[in-house]
Amino acid sequence: SEDGITLNSGVITEKGAIGIIEAVSEHYSYAIAFTNHELSISSRVGKEGAVGPLSWDGIGSRSANLKEIPLHIDVQPGDTIFTSGHSSFFPADIPLGEAVKTTIVNGSTQDIKVNLFQDYRSLRYATIVNNIHGDELKQWD
Repeated sequence: SEDGITLNSGVITEKGAIGIIEAVSEHYSYAIAFTNHELSISSRVGKEGAVGPLSWDGIGSRSANLKEIPLHIDVQPGDTIFTSGHSSFFPADIPLGEAVKTTIVNGSTQDIKVNLFQDYRSLRYATIVNNIHGDELKQWD
């Protein structure tokens, strides 16, 4: 907290968003990474596409699933997945990964397998960010 880190600040690297600050003391903070089943982040297909929750798939250090994307949204392998800006954790348009393949769920939505840009096994340095409009977004909860 002495350095301005606050609870629920975003954690990013040069490759994109990777987690959220979960606890803060005067000199230390603890982050939870996207490679944790309890964390999902509001994400968007491309910079103007559909929005859904992105969460780790529990398999690889770079694998995640973006869920609840409507079937009419055309998602192609290689499409970039970004933060949506619909959460108080991150502003919009921070890269997360790229689409690998889609799977139809119950005939009504599609899940997208995402290859995260950041390999968590080689992670060394990160930056803490605050969504300056986060408090305004919380008013809509």
